[in-house]
Amino acid sequence: MSNPSPPYVDPVEFAATRHRIVINLSGGKDGLVAGLIAMDAARQAGVADRVWTAHASLGPMEWPSVTVDGVHWPSASELAAQHSQALGVPPERHIEVRRSREVDGERVPFDLLTFIAERGD
Repeated sequence: MSNPSPPYVDPVEFAATRHRIVINLSGGKDGLVAGLIAMDAARQAGVADRVWTAHASLGPMEWPSVTVDGVHWPSASELAAQHSQALGVPPERHIEVRRSREVDGERVPFDLLTFIAERGD
């Protein structure tokens, strides 16, 4: 029994039919390469103005910025914003999100470290 080929869609045609295209950027090389491919398809389709980028922050578990010997090395969040800019996405279309939840009527950050601390693992 043979498996049918998966239904691949032409990325340019796909981009042309989207209301909004959101590219997730972690600040690493893979997200940037995927972003380049997605942005190229959006440009070819004439819909680059529909592209947004997003960075899902890991909070305290995320790689921080450091300065060594006077050289600033950006955090993962800063790298994601730089990648967005390099893709040609305006700063107002780059968002950073962080998970939160309501505790005693107030929104507080919620991340893996909080989850582990609550469980006692």
